[in-house]
Amino acid sequence: MIYELRIYDIIPDRREALYGRFRHGALRLLAKHGFRVVDMWEPTDAREKLFYLLAWKDANEREAVWSAFRKDPAWQKLKTGSEAHGPMVTRMEYYLLRSLPFAKSRGKHKATRAR
Repeated sequence: MIYELRIYDIIPDRREALYGRFRHGALRLLAKHGFRVVDMWEPTDAREKLFYLLAWKDANEREAVWSAFRKDPAWQKLKTGSEAHGPMVTRMEYYLLRSLPFAKSRGKHKATRAR
């Protein structure tokens, strides 16, 4: 299992438009294509960012699913329509991550204290 952490820098005043795109279509399309969205986060301060984590069996699955998603006419229509008033993101970065076995939590939401 690998994870993909995606980080979007949101254009000021475009946060709700971006969230609306996820709420009203993008999450449904991601699920249709086999994306496993672990969770989505926003900062607790005023920074304009969106973070979300995807889970993949392996890099081959990731490539195939992203490729099919980007070609989907429904995604292209949603993206074009939601950006009619301009782009929503100035920068997007992603990281492919693998879990470190020694850091696994013994219980959900239990923090491990370093000694």
